[in-house]
Amino acid sequence: MWRKSRRASQNSTARKKKVSKKFTRAQTKLVRSKIAQKRFRVRLLIFGFILIIITSLLGALSWISFSPVLAIQKTEIIGNSEVRTRAIQHILFRNTQKPLIGLFSKQNTVLYPAAELERILLYEFPEIKGVTIDSQITKQQVRVTITEREPYAQWCRNSDELYTCYFIDNEGFIYEESPLADFLIFEKGIDETKSDVLRTFVEPKYFQDVKNFLATLKVLDVYATKFVFEGIDGRIYVEPGWEIRIALDKDLETTAVNLEAVLDEYLLRDKLSELRYIDMRFGERVYHTFKESTDTQEE
Repeated sequence: MWRKSRRASQNSTARKKKVSKKFTRAQTKLVRSKIAQKRFRVRLLIFGFILIIITSLLGALSWISFSPVLAIQKTEIIGNSEVRTRAIQHILFRNTQKPLIGLFSKQNTVLYPAAELERILLYEFPEIKGVTIDSQITKQQVRVTITEREPYAQWCRNSDELYTCYFIDNEGFIYEESPLADFLIFEKGIDETKSDVLRTFVEPKYFQDVKNFLATLKVLDVYATKFVFEGIDGRIYVEPGWEIRIALDKDLETTAVNLEAVLDEYLLRDKLSELRYIDMRFGERVYHTFKESTDTQEE
């Protein structure tokens, strides 16, 4: 009986220890849970406080951006003659009337998007070659300085239906449709399958060399009226009704020197009205023919 009583006592003690351990664990979990809840509430309060500060700061900055002290009172546009001032003002207003991210006014001297507006104006008006927008904070005004393209020649599309012409500047940039006028004419040299040829460069690989060659012709008293790009060749129509044929992939400075030599050596200056063409596409060999002749002469 003593042994049974001892075993029962041992079992009872073990059960008490287990219950005590479980109770301790439960207490520990409860304490940890309360600490976690307290930390969460503290973090939530901190987050809410930061959110209130950020919201208040954004609200204050938004209010300042719309303040009359920073608002643009005047937009000065200078340098334009072909592009209307009102059209430029409309583009500027249209692209600044919506607030930045819905909060900040763009129509103030601090946040005025000058670089973006410069790109937009250059795209909207091909006639504009350069534009600078200067936001003057102390004067509460914006100055827009325009540099317009000047017509160097005309590029014309010779289709079956009509003869459509455009102004090009001295870089070969097509920027404005125009009626046929008293300008040097260029034909071809671009992808003519496009319906809209504005903002296109005429044969950028050869254009500058061709322009310099035509300037040299004027020095020689040879005046071109039309230039036609034909792949790597060019056909120049010259007053009074003859042609010069050149290779664009050759040195055009040398071609000009050779042309002058041919005109002088063979006394062709007095016979220009009788010439049909001079062909200079074959290096040092130069061919020419007269309108009343079927023979081609080689120099």
